[in-house]
Amino acid sequence: MSALRWQELLTGITSHREDVGCTFTQAICFEALKVIHVDEASVTMTVGNSFTVVSASSARAVVLEEEQFTIGEGPTFDSTQSNLPILTPRLGSGLHLRWPIFSRFAVSHQINASFCFPVRIGDARIGALTLYREASIGLTSQEYADALIFASLSSDDLIRSVTEGISGGVSPLAVAGLSNTSEVQQAAGMLAEKFNCSVVDGLVRLRAAAYAQHEPISIIAKRILNRE
Repeated sequence: MSALRWQELLTGITSHREDVGCTFTQAICFEALKVIHVDEASVTMTVGNSFTVVSASSARAVVLEEEQFTIGEGPTFDSTQSNLPILTPRLGSGLHLRWPIFSRFAVSHQINASFCFPVRIGDARIGALTLYREASIGLTSQEYADALIFASLSSDDLIRSVTEGISGGVSPLAVAGLSNTSEVQQAAGMLAEKFNCSVVDGLVRLRAAAYAQHEPISIIAKRILNRE
């Protein structure tokens, strides 16, 4: 990865940010669509074995991330435990799908390939850049190299969002997603208290309810918080 390519991509991100008035990671998502020729992109922040959407290219990208949080599988979910890129150019094919539930969900939203790159500070994994493509086509060597640069450039903005307060580093599109994540954690805590179990078990119950009722986990969480 040449210094010249880094500068080219950084210039494109900065120009987009100034033209549109969005956050840095939001500009990375939109530049990734153009440069890497993907259809959706998201930047997530890793917190333990969970993750929070910080920026996304569209509402569809947010839905794809929320579904992974609900069912506990998918590229971004796996990235919370991996330091290597997770490349899946054919989500809907094969006898033994890597993520059977998420793959069906993604394909139902016209997404047939995903490429997830960890965002790190040194050895610390702090997030992920996840790219989605409608066509079942892998990344070229140049697209792969560019994705690594985009992921690396995301790190400073993720750190800044933590130190300055996460709301200041989040795109408007992802604000609802962040709010939903907070509500999910609160609802899991309420279930833990009601059933005298751990918060982790409360989250499992919440995910199971969302899956059984075919609804987003954020909707189930809101009902619990509203004591419905």
